[in-house]
Amino acid sequence: AHLVAAAAARAPRPAAVALCSGVFDLEAHYAHERSRGVHDVSALGAAFEGSMRELSPAASAAAAPADRVLVIHGDRDRIAPASSGADAFCDALRAGGADVRRLDVPEPGHLDYAFRAMYDEQAPFLGWVTDLVDEVRAAR
Repeated sequence: AHLVAAAAARAPRPAAVALCSGVFDLEAHYAHERSRGVHDVSALGAAFEGSMRELSPAASAAAAPADRVLVIHGDRDRIAPASSGADAFCDALRAGGADVRRLDVPEPGHLDYAFRAMYDEQAPFLGWVTDLVDEVRAAR
């Protein structure tokens, strides 16, 4: 999700994006990785050392990646918890004028809600994305 947020902020901008279980504050997420003892095997430190703050999607969220943004996060995700900047990212997007919807899903794992859509045609994730597409179509 954080890579999509960064890429979509460049022109041409899509009408909408769905960002799933993302890391929107790289510093906060690296601190989370350190608390779990996995920071040494994470590429985050090596890739962004010294520039995590300015390269975090939350830092550039005023330039929204799309007019409509759906941010979905499992409420018990321990891999990329919502504390990795989702609140700050959504607040900055709204301040920049984006239409932001935040869904905190009662799911224990990382992206479980999305993976379920691969084998369950009734998975709520499919409805959330369909609703987003329908909203874009209706606005045209």
